[in-house]
Amino acid sequence: MITTVELTCASCGTKFDRCASEARRNEKKGLRTFCNNSCQSKHADHIKRFSKVQESAIKYVFTSENNPKQLDEFSDFRWYMKNIKQRKRVFDVDLEYLKQLWEEQEGICPLTGGVATLDVLHP
Repeated sequence: MITTVELTCASCGTKFDRCASEARRNEKKGLRTFCNNSCQSKHADHIKRFSKVQESAIKYVFTSENNPKQLDEFSDFRWYMKNIKQRKRVFDVDLEYLKQLWEEQEGICPLTGGVATLDVLHP
């Protein structure tokens, strides 16, 4: 049997029942409790939480097994390296080569002339 507790909505003040474990989890994380999605959307807590996640992802990009949470000169190229390794063909490419190629071409595609950008975060 699931234990429930009575809570008060932080937006409209309505009293409602919620699973006790969910209520404890929200309390631990310092999250407000809402009776439904429409009340939750009236508050910007979810936007604030998303920007915290994005900020921490930028700070803590995995760089190597020895020192996993610091940015280095190759951090921007690791996403591309991961995708190269996932291809079925064998390529003789490493992080140093990718960085050197980027600097030589100054971020401009030699075939199309299009300007490329480097992003720390990728989908």
